[in-house]
Parts: sequence; structure tokens; C-alpha cells
Amino acid sequence: MSKGLGDVIANVTDSLGIKKCKGCEKRQSTLNKLFPFKSHYELTQEDKDFMAEFLQWYKGLPIPIERVNDIQKAEQIWLRVFKVKTGACKSCGVQYQNAFIKDLTNLYYASI
Repeated sequence: MSKGLGDVIANVTDSLGIKKCKGCEKRQSTLNKLFPFKSHYELTQEDKDFMAEFLQWYKGLPIPIERVNDIQKAEQIWLRVFKVKTGACKSCGVQYQNAFIKDLTNLYYASI
């Protein structure tokens, strides 16, 4: 699994038949540190079960009033799984919600 941009570039150059040198390995490591991919924990089976049910009804805004707790639970899973230290930006609202649900949705589909 690729850690960051350096690994992606290394995969491309490898597939083109370009051989690595010590400088290439150093650049790969540096680029991985500068441009890492999101690191995350795996979804638990409980998280997957929740996301399967959540994605059955979630269609964006407006959120049915009886499902507000599900949005909060999804956010808590996102905070934990993606190792996010802070919660919602109070001024971002919908964009924040769309972003964390997109991340969770992509992770869920990648895990099944």
C-alpha cells in the first residue's frame, strides 16, 4: 500500500523500467513525508454494519430529524478512524458533513 506521493512516483518509474538509485530512494521517502496519504485505522465490524445501514437512507440534506443521532455517530466514527483531533468547524457546516461522510463512504466500500 502506498504511503504517499513518493510511493506513487516510484510505482510509475518502476513500471516504466527506470531503475532506482540512492537519490531516488531519498526523494521517495521525502515526498512520502511531505505528501502523505490519509492514514487511518480500519473500520470495525460494528462500524461496517452501521455504515451499511446508514448508506441505505443517507441522501444528503435535509437530514430526517429521527436520524440526527446517526449523523453524530458517523462523525464520531470518522474522528476515531481518521485520527482527527478536532471536531466540526462550526462555520463549514454542510461542507464538513459532506467531507467526513465521503471519507467514510469511500473507506466502507474499500473494506467490503
